[in-house]
Amino acid sequence: MAIAIFEAFFGQNIDISDAKVLLDIANRLGLDAHELKEALKNGIYTLRVVKDEILFKTYGFLGIPAIFVGEKDFAPDTFVALNGFHNFFYLDQMVRQALKR
Repeated sequence: MAIAIFEAFFGQNIDISDAKVLLDIANRLGLDAHELKEALKNGIYTLRVVKDEILFKTYGFLGIPAIFVGEKDFAPDTFVALNGFHNFFYLDQMVRQALKR
């Protein structure tokens, strides 16, 4: 589901804040759209998402898109957090630096 939502937003410029869009994606993937609708309505996962946002901010991530470069065992001191869009040459440079560590 996460990959399909990512592709819808970044690949197809679809408004993923629309619950109907999320339900359509769930249906396409063969997931229980009724269960998702209830989860969205009741905020079942809201606290979990907020906790994840707080955690990722401590790692240096400010939003999406974001990339881990050089990550080992998800330890914050082993990676560089790249926020936002970067061109290929910058990403290449960052990956090469991470490989030297």
